[in-house]
Amino acid sequence: MIHVGSSSAKFLSLAVITSSVIASMSYSHSAQAGEVTAKQEEVTAKQNQPTAIAEANIPTVSESKTDTVIRSVGRAADLKGTVSLTAPANLVVDAPAPIAQASRTPAKPPAKSSEGFYASLSPLVFFGRNGGTVNGLIQNPVKSGLGVSGAVGYQFQDFRAEGELLYVKQDLDGSSVPNVSATGGFSTIALMANGYYDIPTGSGFKPYVGGGLGLAFVSADLGLKDNAGNAGSVSASGSSFAYQLKAGVTYAVSDNLDLGLGFRMFAQGNAKVTGTGTVNGFTASGSGDAPLGTAFVAELTARFRF
Repeated sequence: MIHVGSSSAKFLSLAVITSSVIASMSYSHSAQAGEVTAKQEEVTAKQNQPTAIAEANIPTVSESKTDTVIRSVGRAADLKGTVSLTAPANLVVDAPAPIAQASRTPAKPPAKSSEGFYASLSPLVFFGRNGGTVNGLIQNPVKSGLGVSGAVGYQFQDFRAEGELLYVKQDLDGSSVPNVSATGGFSTIALMANGYYDIPTGSGFKPYVGGGLGLAFVSADLGLKDNAGNAGSVSASGSSFAYQLKAGVTYAVSDNLDLGLGFRMFAQGNAKVTGTGTVNGFTASGSGDAPLGTAFVAELTARFRF
C-alpha cells in the first residue's frame, strides 16, 4: 500500500481538474465550430436564394443591398458564433405593376350623316274645297276625299328637295243647275317640286316648313238627272297650275326611319276642261273653265333614308 503525501495529493487533484477543463474547452470549441459551420451553410443558401427568386420571375432586392446583408451576417457569425438573418427596416421590395386591362365598353359607332337620298310615303285626307262650275254643271264644295302621296328627295343637312306624285279622288256635293241633280266626282293627279326646311331642335323631334309648285291633271265623270226624269252624263278632263304650303313635325325612330304628322294647303288654278255629255240619247261636246279651288289636307308620313 502506497501512502501519498499531502503535497502529492494536491498535485494530483490539480492535474485532474486541469484535464477536465481542457476537455470541456475542447468540447465547447467543437460545438461552436459546428454551429458556425451550420450558420455559414445557411448564409450560403440565403445568397443563392435571389437567383432562384429571379428565375421564378419574382422581383428581388438590388445586388448592392444583398451584399450588405451578407457582410452583416458574416460579421455577426464571427463575433457571436450565431446568426440572426433579419431584413433591414428600409428594405422595400416593389410589387409588380398591375397589368392594364382593355376596356370592355364597346366603342360607339360614328354618327350617321344627315345628308343623303330618301323616299317617303304619305296617306292623305282631302277636306272639301270651294270653287266654281264646269259648264254650269259642277257645284262646289265637294266632299272630303282620300289620297296618297309618294316622294323621292335628297337631304342637305337642314334642307330637303324632292319630287312628289300625288293622287286624290273627291265626290261632288250637288249641282249649280236648278232642278238637276249631279252625282259622281273627279280625281286629281299632281306632279310637284317641293322644298323644306327642317328646324333643328337637338332631339329626335324636328318641325318643318315647306312648299311646292307643280302641275295638276283633273278628270271628272258625272251623272245628271232632272226632275222630269231626263238622265245624262258628262266626262271631262283638263290640267291646271298647282301650288301648296306645308308644315308639320317628324320624329327620328331610327337612323333610317322618320315618322311625321303634317298639314298642307293644296290649291289648283282654273282648269281648262273639255268633255262630252249625253242627255236622253243625244250627245254634245263642249269646254269650259273649272276653278277647282283650295283644299286643306292632313297627312301621315313615313320617310326612309338610304
